[in-house]
Amino acid sequence: MIPYPLRALGLLTLLHANVALAATWPLPQELNDTNTSVRFNVDSTWHLVEGSTSHIRGKIWLADPSDSRSIRADVHIPIAFFDTDSSSRDERMREVMHADRFPEVRFLLSDAAEICDPSSLEENAASSETVCQGTLHGTVEISGVRRPLALHTTVARSESGYVVNGTTSLRWDQFSVEDPSILIARLDKLVNIEVSVSLGKLK
Repeated sequence: MIPYPLRALGLLTLLHANVALAATWPLPQELNDTNTSVRFNVDSTWHLVEGSTSHIRGKIWLADPSDSRSIRADVHIPIAFFDTDSSSRDERMREVMHADRFPEVRFLLSDAAEICDPSSLEENAASSETVCQGTLHGTVEISGVRRPLALHTTVARSESGYVVNGTTSLRWDQFSVEDPSILIARLDKLVNIEVSVSLGKLK
């Protein structure tokens, strides 16, 4: 007969393995304004210009359903709905981004190898360690120019599931965007971006 401590250890090991195998992100999922937000800001001579987006559409899925790190995403953000709380500034932004020819900003996620495994969040559910960090890699296309982009993320538990928050930055002058600065107000070339995506409970 196997001693009780060994049986208990074996049971815990089996339970741990089952949790790791069972815990996968609740994907695929459609992305829209109800579960996804993208905000941005850029400094200027006068003040910090802050903006929001809407009418986001896209999808996030697992390339391999058995691999929680095989996350892929395709996100489209229409420039027509960029909002900086100034209609004249928004119109100028659409002009310099050539929105008539390139109406969307598109992000393609291709590598999530550095993101945490969802089972690690489940294992720490009873503790305060319910947040993990990672980096998502992909490409962003603006004004017909595509460049690599790294999104530094945190994944946190919530009552309804999980929230993925990401931050990144890019230089608008690397995307064939015209300089929107005017003589008395210069715009910084670095744009800071914040992304938030709400996911459901783990499967």
